[in-house]
Amino acid sequence: MREIEFRFWDLVDGKYNDYCMHIAKGKLKSTRIGIFEQYTGLKDKNGKKIFEGDILRLKAEEGGKLISFDIAVYYSTDEAGFYVKEEGESYLDGFLLEKEFTSNLEIVGIIHDKEK
Repeated sequence: MREIEFRFWDLVDGKYNDYCMHIAKGKLKSTRIGIFEQYTGLKDKNGKKIFEGDILRLKAEEGGKLISFDIAVYYSTDEAGFYVKEEGESYLDGFLLEKEFTSNLEIVGIIHDKEK
């Protein structure tokens, strides 16, 4: 069974704050303005938990050359799953985040760093 966990990006403070989350009438609520990000149930190659909003570096071999590119994690309500996509791509161009890929993925940042 997958662990259900969230983190909260506080839009006022510009950082993660867990103290302002609570459950009311069966729904996750906050006393602040911000964004809830859910744990995907997966970990990167270093054992760090992967959440929505993380930026992952994918390293792979293509044509005998080692390539790497950064992809962002998001949740698709249409597809009911966690997906990744490159910056500037439509969410329709993304692909499903699956456990088989995680040995090649490393968390290198969060999408909110680019928003600052």
